[in-house]
Amino acid sequence: GACDGTKAFTFDEALASAATVNAGAPAVNGGYADWRLPNRAELGSLIDHQQRAPAVSSDNALTLALRQDLGVTPGAYWTSSWVPRAGSDGDVFVVDFVDGLIGLAPQLNLQLRVRLVRDAR
Repeated sequence: GACDGTKAFTFDEALASAATVNAGAPAVNGGYADWRLPNRAELGSLIDHQQRAPAVSSDNALTLALRQDLGVTPGAYWTSSWVPRAGSDGDVFVVDFVDGLIGLAPQLNLQLRVRLVRDAR
């Protein structure tokens, strides 16, 4: 639904998106209620620095979804990793699946995409 990379969120909305998805767990998402925003290492692990537009390898399931246009939009995605900064809310690490860059973005009111994950069990 709303966290499949097709909708843009502010950082606060991105953090809240997992709680929203988890609240609907009995009816959707296979009943799992442990979805969360990935950290920069987790989301960054999908990047293939040999590829561009999208910057993910061809044997990756996310790449297939991006290339087959299944509603996943290439672009910048929020992570849960952030750096506090005096006098502001700080900066958040984002992963860009077009150019493969991982960088910091000010929290402000940027509208970026969300890709939720859950821990393997």
